[in-house]
Amino acid sequence: MGPTRFLPRRELNEGERTEHESENVGSLELYHGRMIGLLSIPSDALLPVLQMMIGSRFRFVVLGGDRLRYRRAAIRTYRLEMTIDEDDLPFEE
Repeated sequence: MGPTRFLPRRELNEGERTEHESENVGSLELYHGRMIGLLSIPSDALLPVLQMMIGSRFRFVVLGGDRLRYRRAAIRTYRLEMTIDEDDLPFEE
């Protein structure tokens, strides 16, 4: 996977969220053989998340969303993890 970028969004902060939250929290795009991720994050969570990443507390991003179609996919959920469970791995077809 290529780079994943986090986009801080003030409207996702605690107390500022709207009743009708977005269906998607990000997207994946396959571009020149590299997977690029773009994920929204509440702006008030950005600093603690970056500190955890710098301290090597997070090593994996577990994504939930649509399958790639025309080299793009919508991401509906994600979470940052130190370890990854077998249940989080994609199914073998």
